Amino acid sequence: MSRVPLRELSLFTGQLAAMMRAAVPAMESLESLTQREQHPVLRAVLLDVQSRVRRGEGLSRAFSKHPECFDRVYVHLVAAGEARGDVPAVLDRIDRHLEFQAELQHRIRSALIYPVIVIVSALGVVLFILFFVTPTFVEVFRQFDAPIPWPTRALLAVSGLLSRFWHVGAGLLAAGAALAWRWLRVPSHRGAVDLFLLELPVVGPMVQAVVMTRLLRTLAALSQGGLPILTALELTRAAVGNKVFEDVLDDVSRQVSEGKGIASALRRSPHVSLVVSNMVATAERTGTLPQVLNRVADYYERRTETAMRDLFTALEPVFVGVLGVIVAGVALCVLLPIFNLGAVTR
Repeated sequence: MSRVPLRELSLFTGQLAAMMRAAVPAMESLESLTQREQHPVLRAVLLDVQSRVRRGEGLSRAFSKHPECFDRVYVHLVAAGEARGDVPAVLDRIDRHLEFQAELQHRIRSALIYPVIVIVSALGVVLFILFFVTPTFVEVFRQFDAPIPWPTRALLAVSGLLSRFWHVGAGLLAAGAALAWRWLRVPSHRGAVDLFLLELPVVGPMVQAVVMTRLLRTLAALSQGGLPILTALELTRAAVGNKVFEDVLDDVSRQVSEGKGIASALRRSPHVSLVVSNMVATAERTGTLPQVLNRVADYYERRTETAMRDLFTALEPVFVGVLGVIVAGVALCVLLPIFNLGAVTR
């Protein structure tokens, strides 16, 4: 993944397109933008790009040396623009594509803020009780020789274990996260997880809407950029980020290489609606594929917002209920001995 924020890359791309459209040479445009660039990583990349262009390399070739910043979609679109002599128009298209990706990323992150805050807050309360409140009460219980109920004893045992072996727990969590990451890197495992998410009742529609929006926007941008359809499908596959839809695009590529249309392959997937495949079939007949893909992407973008809202509306009471039970249970474990302590002191 790029270490340069998408909005920074989008801003640079839009400015480069504007300068080149105004007939400013590529070298002069790069020098001007590099001098004004504030992001350290992008500035370093642009200095190298500038050096390569000065030595006679094309923009696409210079960009291709920095895949951590300029992905394959970006590079291939610039190369297509160079071949056709309309680099500024292609850069404008890339700018819009990057802006869409940045906006989609922002929406997903914004939707996740609330549940993350709830979970972190609840965990913070529980850990505070375990590490700071519970040990204080232990000494009081011992001084008065008050009986300690079994829920409180269990809580004290957990608190003691966490206090003594927190580094072991942290190491186990880190090891578990690393193993889960490696497990997910296996294509068959990732495919199983992606399929599971798509088939979940509330999560599935959101995942499908996000992936379809990304797929359609990317394919539309590549088609408008003048790339051969098989190359566009290959690059879209690399950008889609879901193994189930990667397999769909593999099937589409095979069908297209055999002389068949995109729509016929889309109809074979249960995860692509019949309406979409019919619209694509009409677009292929009328030669309006990029425009239709963008219109369908608009629809899925609206569905993404609705699906996210529905998902977190459904999850909110679950989060509140589960975390409320946990916090209440921990608090009760602390309060039970206090009631017993009152009886002992009388």
